[in-house]
Amino acid sequence: MNLITVRHKLEKAWSKETAYNPEFYLGDKATGQCVVTALIIQELFDGEIVTGIVTYKNVKERHYWNRIAGLDIDLTWRQYPAGAHCKFLKIVPRAQLMRNKSTKERYFKLFSKANGF
Repeated sequence: MNLITVRHKLEKAWSKETAYNPEFYLGDKATGQCVVTALIIQELFDGEIVTGIVTYKNVKERHYWNRIAGLDIDLTWRQYPAGAHCKFLKIVPRAQLMRNKSTKERYFKLFSKANGF
């Protein structure tokens, strides 16, 4: 399976139930899907999960994406407006993210909705 096929499956599977905060799920379907998407991409393609703080307008929020073979892959960046930027980058261990009950539940929902891989 290639990344483009996985991306399409994930985009179709994103929903309020897999979003970090369903209340923010009003615009782009990518909103609130970053950590669960990054976990699935890492499971399928290995690499690392990177986190940072995205800043735009007067908003600052945590964001997650993948780094595979030195290349950053971010399937959910489109949720941010033009001019948004990210700093304070660090690698975060998968196990740390999966300790969060909500993240783990949303991860399994997304994986299931995307019909596994």
